[in-house]
Amino acid sequence: MWAWGGVATVSVPYAVVAFVGLASVDRWAGSAGVGGGWLKSAVFAGATALFFHVVLRRHALENRALRSSWVAAEERVRREELARIDEVRLGALMAGLPGFAFMVDEQSRFVYLSPKFEARHGLEAGAGLGRVFDAVLPAGEAGAVRSAVEGSLALGGPAACVEHFGSDEARRVYLTIYFPVPVPDGRRFVGAVGLDITERNGADEAIHKLAGHLLGANDDERRRLARELHDTTAQDLTAIGLGLTRALQLAPVNSPPALHDLVQECVQMVEQSGRGVRAMSYLLHPPLLDEMGLAAALTEFVDGMARRSGLEIHLECPEDFGRLERRCEMALFRVMEAGVGIARRRGTTPVTVDLFREEGWVVLEVRDGGGVEGSAARGAASVKDGGGEMDLLAMKERMRMLGGELVVERHGGEATVRARVPGVVVEGAVGRK
Repeated sequence: MWAWGGVATVSVPYAVVAFVGLASVDRWAGSAGVGGGWLKSAVFAGATALFFHVVLRRHALENRALRSSWVAAEERVRREELARIDEVRLGALMAGLPGFAFMVDEQSRFVYLSPKFEARHGLEAGAGLGRVFDAVLPAGEAGAVRSAVEGSLALGGPAACVEHFGSDEARRVYLTIYFPVPVPDGRRFVGAVGLDITERNGADEAIHKLAGHLLGANDDERRRLARELHDTTAQDLTAIGLGLTRALQLAPVNSPPALHDLVQECVQMVEQSGRGVRAMSYLLHPPLLDEMGLAAALTEFVDGMARRSGLEIHLECPEDFGRLERRCEMALFRVMEAGVGIARRRGTTPVTVDLFREEGWVVLEVRDGGGVEGSAARGAASVKDGGGEMDLLAMKERMRMLGGELVVERHGGEATVRARVPGVVVEGAVGRK
């Protein structure tokens, strides 16, 4: 209908012009006494041809424009429908997401908020869009989110954070992953997906607490057994040995030689058993650790290990290192003990134990050199092979309890166990030279 209206609009002016021209020619021909039949026919035919040419040309152009408009309209409708479908799918995805999600721009303004994020903060649907952190989140939470967003932008990649939000009564723990979202126009956005891990975190804390209690109970029991062996069993064996020696001295001169040899053999066995009990007592809990501190205990352990096992082991430690908090000394000694045990099982040599202070931390390193036995097959094996995995777990838990950390590094056939704890000094200590 619109097209035919356009045709009519164009045809009327041309028709008027054609008929006016035709009438003018007819009057001129009559006044001149010329017959106008053939002339009128020629003029009429030309005007008619011009009329239909112009009308049809305009009609074709208008139809082409109309078709283009219809195609553009259909494409726009199709894109709007696809966008609506994508929005519905995104809403369904976010509704089914176990946690929350949001997106912010470089000005710290929210450009997307998932329904669960809005519900967690008591927001109406879309009420937080275009608003900055401080206008939507509590002060403490806003600062943490801002720092995480800035860190993700600076890193240029995803960053995971464990965040604690809410009051003490309703405190929740979230594992949130922040990641940059580039767009073609050069603007930068940051998306975040968070998962509530409060229950999981509580279970982990309970496990860590139980592990810490077990490690503490194990240390106390080892200390008790060591004292019992040293103060009771070893003393009893010493008394038995002295008694047998005294009996041998009081034996009649004419006693059989076999009796003398038997008693002498028993004395030697008692002395050997006494040395074994004292060594076991020391391995359970070195008395120098309580009496003189970590440096003295490490020195005695390294010397005893080299003497008993033939392992090539060296200690690097300042003589006036000083005393640390009792828990730190115990944890570092056990780390050293486990690290040397792992190196001994792997057959790697030499082993170096290094104790020093570094930027407010107390650092203990146990390094094995790979050696002839440690290269090849054993050197390629993991540090966790054999019984070392449980030792590593225990070492990491000890460091975690003290706010420290433990790292195991490998370079070729060599391995390094590096543990560090905050340097809480009880008596004066020196730095690394």
